[in-house]
Amino acid sequence: MLLQEKRDYILVISQDVVGGKMAGPGIRYYNLAKVLSQEFEVVLAVPCEVTPAMQGKTLQMVQYTRREWNTVEQWLDAARVVIIHSVIAGEFPQIAEKNVPVVIDGYDPLLIEWLVLSQYNLQEQEAHWDLHMYDLNRQYLLGDFFVCASERQRDWWLGLLEANGRINPWTWREDSSLRRLVDVVPYGLPLAQPYHLAGDGYVSRLEWARKILELDPHRDEQVCKEILPALTSDFPAPAQRPLFSALDCDNFAATFGLRLPAWEAALRMAMERTG
Repeated sequence: MLLQEKRDYILVISQDVVGGKMAGPGIRYYNLAKVLSQEFEVVLAVPCEVTPAMQGKTLQMVQYTRREWNTVEQWLDAARVVIIHSVIAGEFPQIAEKNVPVVIDGYDPLLIEWLVLSQYNLQEQEAHWDLHMYDLNRQYLLGDFFVCASERQRDWWLGLLEANGRINPWTWREDSSLRRLVDVVPYGLPLAQPYHLAGDGYVSRLEWARKILELDPHRDEQVCKEILPALTSDFPAPAQRPLFSALDCDNFAATFGLRLPAWEAALRMAMERTG
């Protein structure tokens, strides 16, 4: 099925490879597309050969060529929303002429990154600074909505948007929190249950510390002779500590068929090696 015929999908354009081996941007956009495809039909445009196994019933991947407008235009014509990395705004300024809402993903502070990467070639850095600033300013004007990967990045974006007139009486009256202008989409990770790997079994910090003293090969040199229990409330902290925080390693064991030795055996082995 070609989703472009339905004219109601979300178009996500990745500027980086999406496939069996991919870097941070590719991981972010693939997982973003997967999450969105749970509620919407999604087309993920990638600058590489499509990996069929990564597609789904409501997730279609298509190949495009960077800086070649004709390879993405057809997908924009039928999209209800387009989500693009900030780089794409500079490579395809024609997007501004399309009647489609644009979401700019600025999870990577591009100009700062470029200044760091070019710090050893000052001539190139100074020669291309204006071009990068032009691309950056174009993003502020093009986007209908902006996302980034953290609250700290959002603070940075708020300053840039304010400097470019995007924070104004109209955007403030619409939403004084400005979350309808720029919000946070954390860095994309798979939806699957996470893998934990730790020594088998579980133990409290008190029992752990006592066992270390017990297994210490130099017990006669110990300054601390006894460890007393304490309540969590005795050591208040801004974050509420969970009452039980042992890691569940069942998912790792089921997937890879491996478990680490029991925590006590592993601790004993470590103490013997360091003794």
